[in-house]
Amino acid sequence: MKLRIPLLLLSLSMALCLSYSIGMIWGESTQQIAYLLSAVGLIFLFEKTKMSERKVNRLVGIVIGISAVCAGSLVELQDWSYVINMLI
Repeated sequence: MKLRIPLLLLSLSMALCLSYSIGMIWGESTQQIAYLLSAVGLIFLFEKTKMSERKVNRLVGIVIGISAVCAGSLVELQDWSYVINMLI
């Protein structure tokens, strides 16, 4: 399995965490720009260093993907409330 999809998920969740932190410091107007720049920057970094072309075990790719989704959902707490309300 190539790391392209798990790294894409990881870069999107890392960009979400970074933009949320920047939005808390400098205001919400900079949050969208910070998300866009950090997501594009991380994806560009992974592609330029050929990290996304590496092959890993499927379990490692799944763990990276699940950790990316969990990290992104920690920032967006309303997602958890939506999931809990759907389950109840």
